[in-house]
Amino acid sequence: MTPRSIWFAPLICLLFVVTIFGLWGVFEFTFLHGVPVERMRVIYWVGGMTGAFLTSLSAVLLVLRSRARHEKELFGYRENLANLLTHSADAILGEDREGKITAWNRGAELIFGYDAGVMLGRDADVLVPPDLRAAGEPARLRREVADRGIVRDRRSERLTRDGRRIAVQITASLVRDDRGSPVGQSVILRDVTQAEEQERELIQKEGLARIGELAAAVAHQIKNPLAGIGGALQVLSDSIPPGDGRHAVMEEVLQEIRRLDLTVRDLLYFARPRKPELETFPLRPLVEKIRSVLREEPVMQKITVRCGFPPDLTLRADPSQLEEVFMNLFLNAAQAMKQGGEIEVAARPVDGRLELSVADQGEGIPSAIRGEIFRPFFSTKNRGSGLGLSIVRKVVEAHGGDLRVDSTVGRGSTFTVSLPMEKA
Repeated sequence: MTPRSIWFAPLICLLFVVTIFGLWGVFEFTFLHGVPVERMRVIYWVGGMTGAFLTSLSAVLLVLRSRARHEKELFGYRENLANLLTHSADAILGEDREGKITAWNRGAELIFGYDAGVMLGRDADVLVPPDLRAAGEPARLRREVADRGIVRDRRSERLTRDGRRIAVQITASLVRDDRGSPVGQSVILRDVTQAEEQERELIQKEGLARIGELAAAVAHQIKNPLAGIGGALQVLSDSIPPGDGRHAVMEEVLQEIRRLDLTVRDLLYFARPRKPELETFPLRPLVEKIRSVLREEPVMQKITVRCGFPPDLTLRADPSQLEEVFMNLFLNAAQAMKQGGEIEVAARPVDGRLELSVADQGEGIPSAIRGEIFRPFFSTKNRGSGLGLSIVRKVVEAHGGDLRVDSTVGRGSTFTVSLPMEKA
């Protein structure tokens, strides 16, 4: 019963009693004046009993009505609480003392992929990866809950129905019956896989920023002396008579110096990329320029570049930076086609963005390393800095775009650059 109903019921009863006795006084004065005393006693007794009965009845009815309203409010509260638990985005499980699942909410269905009908009565350890089960993690967690009553924010891993291993944050509480005896535990599991990935990416970016600063310092120290060495060797090479065996050796040394110079340039570009200077320009001349620059590269000798987009297609970007993007993508595509082949450049508008793709007919990228190819200094080639694709992604992201790759081993790869379209 609510505090308000505790005061309201006696007040109504008091008013009812006052009303009854008032009406009785009127009745007595009007109709019982001059009635013998013996008859009056009986009438008074009957009237008193009737008044007491009616007063008690009204009090009981008021109390019952108040109790019914209170129970209805309590039922609504419990129903609302049950709905909150059922539809929580976190997985909420109930377990008995043997570790069998007794409750399974909607959040658990969404996170793990199992329906409640499948999971109720099953051992909760079915969600624990085999290596963690072998290490005794579930039993250790239950012991801690039994000893401490609650375990908060424990990081671990669990398995979904499709076999994915996800990172979870666990809060487990001991559940007791009305007599205070332990009957099981409630477990809340929050999927923190994405949050952990973002945390790792942040740590990686911070580490790369420090590496970039170091790389820039080293590159600046190397660049000028390397240019001097290259110039001096070129003079010596020019002074060697044609046909002299030393001439081939000098050319090989100069080639290695050019490769080192390219690596230093990549390091500087990766460490300190400049802000894009946007302008509107046609795409076809840019592709033709890159094709002309790369024509003398040995890796491009058996490669054909085909443009699959309208000649008048324009885009808004930094031309020199986009040239760096296509230069890297063309060289990667050519290196993937050791026996030669065709590189197709395509463009199409998709949902307010312009998608530029570079497709090759090469070896394809194995799925085991597909997630690593954009990582700085990662390379499967004997030569190269391993910064090409990292620079490409950094340039694309600086333009407000994104970069993705689709690849099939033995059939080739397609790198797609998605950029915001120029607003009319």
